[in-house]
Amino acid sequence: MAFNNDPQVLSSGVVLLNNEICPNANISSLTKAAPKENICVAQSFNVKDFGATGDGITNDTKSIQEAIIQARFFAHSVEGIIQAAIYQKHVGLLLDSTAKQQQQQQPTSNEQDSKLSETSSLEYEHGQEHKNGRADATRCKKPCCPEQSKERPTPFAKAQTELPLCPEAKGQSLPRAQIACEVIVPAGTYLISAIKLTSRIRLVLQKGATLVAIADKDTYPCLQTNIAGVSQIAPAGLINIIGSHDVEICGEGIIDGSGETILHSQSEPGFNLRSILIQDSQKVLVSGITCQNSSFCNVHILNSLKLSLENLTIHNNIGPCTKGIVVENSSKLQIDSCHIINNGNEPNMKSGIALSHTSTPDTIIKNCLLANGAAIQEQEQ
Repeated sequence: MAFNNDPQVLSSGVVLLNNEICPNANISSLTKAAPKENICVAQSFNVKDFGATGDGITNDTKSIQEAIIQARFFAHSVEGIIQAAIYQKHVGLLLDSTAKQQQQQQPTSNEQDSKLSETSSLEYEHGQEHKNGRADATRCKKPCCPEQSKERPTPFAKAQTELPLCPEAKGQSLPRAQIACEVIVPAGTYLISAIKLTSRIRLVLQKGATLVAIADKDTYPCLQTNIAGVSQIAPAGLINIIGSHDVEICGEGIIDGSGETILHSQSEPGFNLRSILIQDSQKVLVSGITCQNSSFCNVHILNSLKLSLENLTIHNNIGPCTKGIVVENSSKLQIDSCHIINNGNEPNMKSGIALSHTSTPDTIIKNCLLANGAAIQEQEQ
């Protein structure tokens, strides 16, 4: 079932705000928000320093994973733990400052009552003028005139229906991760199979960087996971966050799922490659990147909480059942300002954002564009 009207609360409790369903759109017509500036971390690890070539020919999986391993050693050291705490403090100060600015821009209840009282008084006095014949109701243009006020809503009037919004829907941001260090992927084309991110690490895909999936099922380790509500052993994703916390993936780079190659070269059915798999994890942020050419699922969130997906672009999907974002058995999510575009005229993308009924009310989807048949759907399991 697709949902096109905002705002509303789905049967699962998920809140939809200010989303747009567009019948026709393409990637060239989109205006993507500028990436947010990352808070500095104490240590950076460039994958080129660990042997990654980025030439589009060499398998760079081992080199990138080695950079992540070295980052993990630092993140779990005493210095790394201290730096992660400092990072969280900086984020907290930034969020507090933003919240104060938003509060200052909104009128207080006293200001609202004062303006309502002033408006009511003016309307009463002007109404007496009409009653006493000192004003012509058919020609009067004064804003306080009761005849004029009938044609427009009363200033600061409360909405007739108030949605049971979660804290995130009321303007509060989800808690940001504690990040100790970052792994940087500079411009280049990197052929990879499964890589795994661990706690307190930020993966930065810089502008011009593209991670391309290797279309060989045997290069992906299998793990216990869940697909379409069914527990099973299946290949890992291209980028995996499993059993971890405080992780970020950000930047202006691209994750390419090699969908067409996988569909045409696989020797057996069932090679369902997920571009990003977030499983049994918490406090994860994915922002700014582009996911493309997926044959199955771009972002799969499973058994996780306190996640934020921001300013993602998902497009050019290949395959009969490709999905943009899939959420299963997860809570406290925020999906904000994402562009999800179906590929061409065929219904290649089964759903833009698919939600299981076990998703909780602490989830909000806002300011997203879903185009060319992509939609927000609740799915039975």
